[in-house]
Amino acid sequence: MRKHRTSTKVFQHLVLATLLATNNSGFAWSVEPDYSVKEIGSFRIGIFAGAFLPNQLDWNGQGTITGLPFSAQGKITLHNGPIAGALIGYSINDYIGADLNVGSISSDLEKLDGIMSLPSGAISGSFSLAGNLRTIFGFLNVIVTPFGGGRFSPYVGAGPGVTFSRAKLRSVNLGLSAMPINSKSSEADFAIDAILGIDFKLTPKLELGASYEYVWINTRELGSGAGIAATTGGMSGHILNAVLEYHF
Repeated sequence: MRKHRTSTKVFQHLVLATLLATNNSGFAWSVEPDYSVKEIGSFRIGIFAGAFLPNQLDWNGQGTITGLPFSAQGKITLHNGPIAGALIGYSINDYIGADLNVGSISSDLEKLDGIMSLPSGAISGSFSLAGNLRTIFGFLNVIVTPFGGGRFSPYVGAGPGVTFSRAKLRSVNLGLSAMPINSKSSEADFAIDAILGIDFKLTPKLELGASYEYVWINTRELGSGAGIAATTGGMSGHILNAVLEYHF
């Protein structure tokens, strides 16, 4: 009988110790930092900056240069330029969200590779250009985070956008001479983009990331104006960005 009571007490002490250990472990787990998307909230704001690497742009134009009629066709090369902007985003859950990105791109004209026809004849080659292109953009992207929230969060996204571009063509070099043009044009266009990036959580509410973005803009008449009628193909390019986001 005494042995039975002793065994019962030992069993009770073991059960009590197990419950205490379980409670203590649960408390320890509950205070450990959790870097999930749920912890940092649904909304976010951010800023981004980086480089725009444009592809060549198809161009056809005709008009007058210093009173002389001309026509030209070929591909325009633009210099790499800076990009900067801001974003506001919303996470529907750990895997799906949306971002509204607004910013501007700046790039200088470099050259036209093609054929230029003048009253004296047609010239084929590379013609240096002086001018610039400025584009203001807005994109609404659906963002997918395939692995959910975490310390490192890779993501992909895509969406439509609108742009407003303003081009200035000051001159074109023909041989050793710079022929003044001083043409200005502007247009609003439809655009689309696709994005691939990764975010790293500095704190539960602050993230630093990097992204690659491909952009296509339905440009049509950049370079028109001041006696020049021009048509262009769609403008496209690659964007490399650093991104800083705050979640709330």
